[in-house]
This record gives sequence, C-alpha cells and structure tokens, in this order.
Amino acid sequence: VTFLAADADTANYRLLVRSPIDYLVASYFMSEACVRNAAGALRPGGRLVFACHHADNWRETGQVGRYAFSRERMENILAANGFAVEFLGVDRTVIAYDGLEQLAEAHPMLRKRWGASGRWANFAAKVGSEPFQLTWATLVGVAAKAR
Repeated sequence: VTFLAADADTANYRLLVRSPIDYLVASYFMSEACVRNAAGALRPGGRLVFACHHADNWRETGQVGRYAFSRERMENILAANGFAVEFLGVDRTVIAYDGLEQLAEAHPMLRKRWGASGRWANFAAKVGSEPFQLTWATLVGVAAKAR
C-alpha cells in the first residue's frame, strides 16, 4: 500500500505513482474533479472508495455545502466518468443539542467555518436559544472503473 498526500482536485494521480492504481480512497473530500482524476488513474476494475457529505448534512441550516452530494447526483457523476456503482448508501444521524453553545463546544471548528460563511449567524437566527436537532449525513460509496 502506498499513501500519497496530494490535492485531490488538481493532482495528476497517474504522474504521482506512474502506474495504474487499484484503489483510491477519498475520506470526507469529494468533488467532480476528484472523480474525474480517479477515472483517469484507476486501472480497469479499480475501485474508488469514498465517504463525503450527503446533501442532507446539516439540512436544518437551510444550506447545502458545495462538497455535499445527493445519492442521485453522485450516481450521475460516477456514471459520466465510467464508473459502475457497487455500493452507495447514506449514514444519517440526528443529534439533539440544548443550544448553540453546546454545538460550539462540541464542534469548535464547525463554528469557525460556519462563522466565516455566514451560516452560523443564519442558523442562530433560526434556532435562537432553543434546543434543536442537527442532521449529520455521510454518503458512502464504492464504484468500479469500467473494464
């Protein structure tokens, strides 16, 4: 096994290893460019294994993240890039919070990212000081490159 750190959107995977790749693993990063790059680097029958945000992730905020995908959208992206889906599922957990401070304590980086994008202020205006629920949803998949 060889692990390489690279920019998933811009790296030429084939140049990194100079031979066809058997498996590519994308953990909590996914984009159309990443799928395209994987298609160009995997050997026929090679697998793309991934976990990324599902479109339902944090749905209570009213915003879909730019790197979040619905099952249907991901199926279309994979098919357009010559992949056959072997597994595609959603892991969904709904967590109850007593208020925004509890969320901020549990996930300080989330508050920082949401604050920078304006999502925190919008969500705070929506929930106020009341308890709320937040959906955490992950799209998990395995796709094989066409032979």
